[in-house]
Amino acid sequence: MFKNSTLTFTLMVAALLMSATSAKAQFIQTAEVNFDDIPAGGIPLGGFFTSGGVDMSVVLGGFGGGIGVMIENPAPTFVTASFPHVATPNNVGIKFDLNTVPDDTYMITFDYLNRGGDVTMEANGLLMGPIPDYPAAAAIGGTNVVSNSMTLANGDIRGSVRVESAAGIMDFMVGGQETQFDNFRFFTVGLLGDVNCDGEVNLLDVDPFIDLLTTGGYNPKADFNGDGQVNLLDVQPFVDALSG
Repeated sequence: MFKNSTLTFTLMVAALLMSATSAKAQFIQTAEVNFDDIPAGGIPLGGFFTSGGVDMSVVLGGFGGGIGVMIENPAPTFVTASFPHVATPNNVGIKFDLNTVPDDTYMITFDYLNRGGDVTMEANGLLMGPIPDYPAAAAIGGTNVVSNSMTLANGDIRGSVRVESAAGIMDFMVGGQETQFDNFRFFTVGLLGDVNCDGEVNLLDVDPFIDLLTTGGYNPKADFNGDGQVNLLDVQPFVDALSG
């Protein structure tokens, strides 16, 4: 039955497509860290942990001393937290090993709740902070804090941050005191549907796409709905990209 489906799909593509599309490059999510799959007991300074397939370490992060990164249930006021756990650094930083993120990273987004302490950020080896919040449009390590959607409530600072770099983000760290973090998302730049990575979306991408469907493999450029899988839900968007 699946062979018939793939044959039909291939025939649809051949009928729809005669040349490469004029698709534009866009940000494609490659990884997500929500701290939902690590122990709740806390990670000490110098420790290592993994969440969402991304390796992290606990570093000083610009602070004079450190206690640990606690993984705990979010406070009721942290309404941006969409998973059961958040990371709460205590005068330390969380350093992400971007070598464990699939593909090169050009954008990172995350949510935070600052309950009165300072925060830090390090990108491409340059440190910002400690400061009271993440300022919009601050340049650091060749990156820009493009947006910090920030609100104030009872003295707390709640924000969603987006960091971009046209040259790529090679290393990244955030830290804080009295601050909670959640929902880190990492993005590369490319064409959705360019499964063979030749810079175009065309018939040459059909076989690699079908291979992913049949083997259960993964390529973020084939994951059109961003659910972390390449399956039948991605077929019609792939056809649309080919015929666009």
